[in-house]
Amino acid sequence: MDCVDAIGDDDGPLAVARSSWWVEGAGGFGGPRSDPSASAPPVLPERRPDVTLAVATTPEQAALYRLSGDRNPVHIDPEVARAAGQPRPFLHGLCTLGIAGLGMARAAGAGRRLTSLAGRFTSPVFPGDDVTTEVWWTGEDTALARVTSAGTPVIAPVQATFAD
Repeated sequence: MDCVDAIGDDDGPLAVARSSWWVEGAGGFGGPRSDPSASAPPVLPERRPDVTLAVATTPEQAALYRLSGDRNPVHIDPEVARAAGQPRPFLHGLCTLGIAGLGMARAAGAGRRLTSLAGRFTSPVFPGDDVTTEVWWTGEDTALARVTSAGTPVIAPVQATFAD
């Protein structure tokens, strides 16, 4: 399922969010397993990252993040999280993506503005886990990142663009 949501004012869009959802193991519809027109994800450079930022999440972070309006019980109820195949409740994806955005924005510096951020979630982050964002500059206004928790990629790769 693909979703697009935009927020703006009289001058135009301020933010556009695009997301695609899938359920592992679901299907049986007879269609292709992936979009044949989708481009391959970018490859991270084979060098040390230019910037690394570590962020510690807190044990109550998922409960606090519910204030954003996402009240999905997999983020707060241990029984629902286990029924969904997780050992315990996990952080909201938007919270994890926000940590990636924070790392990339800090890498860019105060004079630059993050204008786009995209990535694919690969593993959950659990409240109380540390999250590390490794950033590689790939151009004057572009960067790639790998976001990990306990050495496991949780969003990879992340693509970002910046403006002055």
